[in-house]
Amino acid sequence: MARRLSAFRSLGAVALACGWALSLGAQALPRVAILPFVGPDAAALERSAFRGLAGHRDVEPIGASTVRAALAKSHQSLKNRRLVADTARLLSAQRVLRGVSRAGQVVVVLYSNRGEELDRTSFPRRSASRLISESLYARFCDALQPAPPPPLISRPVAVAPPTSSFPQTTATPSAAPSPAPVSPPSPPPPPAVMTPAAPVAEATAAPKPSPLATAPAARTSPVFELAVGGGTLTRNLTYSQDLFGSLGGYTLGAGATVSGSLGLYPGAAWTSGFLANLGVVATASHTLGAGSQGSSGENYPTLGDSWLAALRVRVPFDGFELGARVGYGQQELRFGVVPGSAAPPVPNYSYGFIPGLLDVRVDLGRTVALAGNGGYLFVTSDGIAQSGYFPRATVGGIQAGLTLIIAIYRPVELRLGADYQRFFLAMNSKPGDANVAGGAVDQYLESTLALAISIR
Repeated sequence: MARRLSAFRSLGAVALACGWALSLGAQALPRVAILPFVGPDAAALERSAFRGLAGHRDVEPIGASTVRAALAKSHQSLKNRRLVADTARLLSAQRVLRGVSRAGQVVVVLYSNRGEELDRTSFPRRSASRLISESLYARFCDALQPAPPPPLISRPVAVAPPTSSFPQTTATPSAAPSPAPVSPPSPPPPPAVMTPAAPVAEATAAPKPSPLATAPAARTSPVFELAVGGGTLTRNLTYSQDLFGSLGGYTLGAGATVSGSLGLYPGAAWTSGFLANLGVVATASHTLGAGSQGSSGENYPTLGDSWLAALRVRVPFDGFELGARVGYGQQELRFGVVPGSAAPPVPNYSYGFIPGLLDVRVDLGRTVALAGNGGYLFVTSDGIAQSGYFPRATVGGIQAGLTLIIAIYRPVELRLGADYQRFFLAMNSKPGDANVAGGAVDQYLESTLALAISIR
């Protein structure tokens, strides 16, 4: 009878252990309820969060529309302080996801089913939809998994020893000593029964600040930029194949300049789509009183102006940004003639051009970045041909620039840069022309130091 009782207890323990293992297996696929996001583009971000989790077999996401309908059916308010825990209980979810979209970033927070914050991450708002779809699961991978199952602890259960079925022998008085009674063999000890340990609750995570709190995030593209500064401008003009030797080049040595630039992306204030990365940019520079020196040593007072306005499309990534510009610009230098002196041997050069430029900005850290640009200048207005010096001249140009950007105190930046322009001219001279040359190279180098305000 005792052996049968022991066998039944062993079978019950095994069944209990199997049931516990099956229950743990059922919890290996956590359900993640996606609460409605808050802020601009909330619906698109909710869909991106669902896509970011739906492609993985070890997570079962519950879409925000389903969560919203369940909350409405149970008369739950989105302002409920216990919204996370109530949502988890209502939908039998082990995790709850919630996001907040604001001016510069999207913050996504993962909670346990008790409303404790497990992890959080942030994305630049301009590219948040794509980044959430691609990397949300990877960023929350550890926090999405359930707590490891507790080990099964062996706990022996005491079983009362069975009553011996052998008859008791009573000693009878006798003169001769009777042999000692032989004890029956002891039954084997009952087997230890394996009983499952009580499940260990997840460690309570330390409370973290609300997702509405300000958190440092990756650099996002600006909505508005304004830079003002000054620097120097140098110019060098040289002729080639000067048939009569009468055309002297000249040099403008480091004339002082004042300059400024502006960038505006109005769509970034209300959307994170294509229109957020379409804007207008403009630059302008004015050369203060400077002197140009001719090849024979004469000095000529010189004033100059340049400006450019363009449409720009940018493509932001994590850590860098690409851009393309097209618009219209002008570059002009005017020479003064001192009374009683000869006119300069070169005309007032003026160029009008359509720039086709590409640019890039690379973050080298939290406070330092490097920006560069380059492209071709399609010259549409040739001042040297219009002046009559070389009536059949044709001009083309190129431009390149490099800028070091240092964040002083957000949103203020210090920018140190240099821009180079090179115009190459073909004079197309013919016999009988007053001025004969094969061509010329006109080069400009401008350096600037500016303070900029970059609002993101």
